[in-house]
Amino acid sequence: MSLNYIKVLLNKRLFVGCQKTIRITSDKPGKKYDLGDVLTCSTPSNHGHKQSYKWMDSNGVTVSNTSMITLAGEGSFNLTCTITDKRPACSVLRKSVNGHLYGKLIVNLNCYLIKEG
Repeated sequence: MSLNYIKVLLNKRLFVGCQKTIRITSDKPGKKYDLGDVLTCSTPSNHGHKQSYKWMDSNGVTVSNTSMITLAGEGSFNLTCTITDKRPACSVLRKSVNGHLYGKLIVNLNCYLIKEG
């Protein structure tokens, strides 16, 4: 068995189990996002390998270093989740999600009885 053949086998094994898919899911599935919804960034299975997470806004500012983020604030949002597998041979995965959050209107009506007379 040649040394080059062994190197090829070793290189192939480094990539076994590396993820190629990333998903972003909501705790309240639907077509629109609401304030307070929690988004989770994940891979189908990490086989117990250590991964790090980073959520960034559209300005490139890191807003979370965990797999989950809670949507807050009104207006448009564009968030990108990056998952980095700690194994050197595995790649970095990124996926973005965007939408618009509307504030919830809370109306407090105080009723008073005015007695005439």
